[in-house]
Amino acid sequence: MIFSVIWTSKSFEDISNIHHYLSHKISLETANKIIDEIYQAPNTITFVKQFQMNEYRKDCIRIIVRNYKILYYIKDSEIFIIRIFNTFQNPIKSL
Repeated sequence: MIFSVIWTSKSFEDISNIHHYLSHKISLETANKIIDEIYQAPNTITFVKQFQMNEYRKDCIRIIVRNYKILYYIKDSEIFIIRIFNTFQNPIKSL
């Protein structure tokens, strides 16, 4: 099944914050590479229950990219990216 990926405004805000943090703490090149990996991850979904249900948001499924968790849900043939956060963060605080 082919899915359309919809990034919510909050997920774009998360991406921006992650990029800003990484580009200042590590390097712009590394930040760009990690952000690209995050953007590409939803394109690897081939069936609805491919990844794990999230333990904190039961309405979401998660993909792990490096140490970042991407929360999403699927409705019809669309994937809605809800949040992206570092797995080292307190997940309750990030939701």
